[in-house]
Amino acid sequence: MPIVKVPEGRVIELPLEPHRFYEGMEDVGIGPRFGGHIRKGDWYLELGGPRFNYTSFLFAEFVEDYDQLTDGKFTLVGPELNEVPEESSFPFAYYIRVGGPALTIEYFPMVERSMTMGLGWIEGVMVIGARSQVWVRVAKKVVHKMTLKKIAQAARGMIKSLVLTADRIEQKMIIATPEMGGVNVIAPLMEQAKKDWEAYDATRATTVTDEEVDTFYGCTICRLIAPTHVCICAPERAPYCGFLEYTAMKVFAEVDPAGFIFPVEKEEMKDAVRGWYSGVDKAVYEKSSGRTRKVYLNSCIQYPTTN
Repeated sequence: MPIVKVPEGRVIELPLEPHRFYEGMEDVGIGPRFGGHIRKGDWYLELGGPRFNYTSFLFAEFVEDYDQLTDGKFTLVGPELNEVPEESSFPFAYYIRVGGPALTIEYFPMVERSMTMGLGWIEGVMVIGARSQVWVRVAKKVVHKMTLKKIAQAARGMIKSLVLTADRIEQKMIIATPEMGGVNVIAPLMEQAKKDWEAYDATRATTVTDEEVDTFYGCTICRLIAPTHVCICAPERAPYCGFLEYTAMKVFAEVDPAGFIFPVEKEEMKDAVRGWYSGVDKAVYEKSSGRTRKVYLNSCIQYPTTN
């Protein structure tokens, strides 16, 4: 596959002050209730997804030397939303580089997830998946008031709001049109991103077992689409969605105690083989509004978790 050079693109400045994070977006809804699917015939722009065999990605990077970042800088390589015809589809790459004097690598999973949430909670924008399995659509009904700049602005605002130690955020979006080289532009960038993810994930690996901790963590973020859903995450059991692993769940719960993620005390172990704990049963019963009474963490057949 030939390597195609990425053009320079245009640089756009986003609002820096907290009270201006969403300036100019007053006509665009932002929040969990806007998360959802945009079906065939309803979308104006499609980025990534199965059409290009998922040769597209979202890449969040922790930059230790944050002085090299220009806060609020957004570089767009390729066309803006109003510069493409209806039902256009392209592979793409989206980089968000984040740093700050108080931001450490331990809190970086929050940046990754805040990035995805910031994109998926914009009115008329669909985001399915993360990292190298991403599919984005922008609906026809919002194209008259939507721009890629606003999408970047919303992502920045969400990260700044949820990760208070994220001092500087710099972004770059590459819309790989056929004229630029299409998939041939994105593929080599994606291979490098995968290597970086592998190196980063290796630093997050843990050898802690379920028996060595007293607290698991629950997550209800999927209640946006499944009202009685409750997921339980343990050191040896990551959620099926891959949203966060155990150590990252712990950080999220500490930083945002009123959020989707919450601690679950194990309490009495009723069955080690099945992974049956009285504390898990209590938490799931409460959070599922009484829908689920019993959970075996180690079973996908008998009393599995709701995910």
